[in-house]
Amino acid sequence: MFANRADRCTTSTTTNFGLLSVSAQPGSKFLILEATIKNLSNNPQIIVPGSVIINSGSKPYRFSVTEEIIGDPLAIPDDPINPLIPQKIRVVFRIPDEVSGLVRWEPGWNPDRLAVSCGKI
Repeated sequence: MFANRADRCTTSTTTNFGLLSVSAQPGSKFLILEATIKNLSNNPQIIVPGSVIINSGSKPYRFSVTEEIIGDPLAIPDDPINPLIPQKIRVVFRIPDEVSGLVRWEPGWNPDRLAVSCGKI
C-alpha cells in the first residue's frame, strides 16, 4: 500500500532529463507526471506506474502505456522500496496533441481504483 501525491503534470514535445533528449512523434506530446509516493506497508513493495485519465471534452481517455526515458534520475526504480520510504518519481505517457483537460492519476497496485488529481493540461 502506498500514499500517493501528484506533485505536477505538464506536457512537452521533448524530454531532456535522461541521458538523451527524446522528441514525441508527430501528432503527439508527452504528459509528464511527477509524484511522491510512500510505501505504507511493512514489507518492501514494487512501484507500478498505473494510468492517467484525461477528461477531454465530454469523454474520458485512459493512458496506461508509459515511455521509457533512459537515464532519468526520477524514473520508477526496478527494485522494491523499503517500508515507510518516500520516493519521488517521474512517469511519462505519450498522448495525442488534441487531448487536453482535467488529469487524474490512478497509481498501480490500487485495487480500489482511487485517483489522485493532477490538475489541468
